Amino acid sequence: MAEAFFVNIAPEHSALSAGTHVKPENEGQPISKITDKVTKCMQEVGLEVGNKKMNQLNSEMVDHVNRVIAITPTE
Repeated sequence: MAEAFFVNIAPEHSALSAGTHVKPENEGQPISKITDKVTKCMQEVGLEVGNKKMNQLNSEMVDHVNRVIAITPTE
């Protein structure tokens, strides 16, 4: 969701989104196959994310970006 919002408001930049706890069986699967809540929520604000694939964050991804922004639940 964050990637879609960022790219929408700053199209001159690129973004990469990945999860910190992606189940192995969900890796590489389209979001729409995992949950329709996110897809429906984003469609309500005019953004399409259903074909976006779920990715597990890894060190190679982090090595190729200028910034890492983590959004995590509070405990």
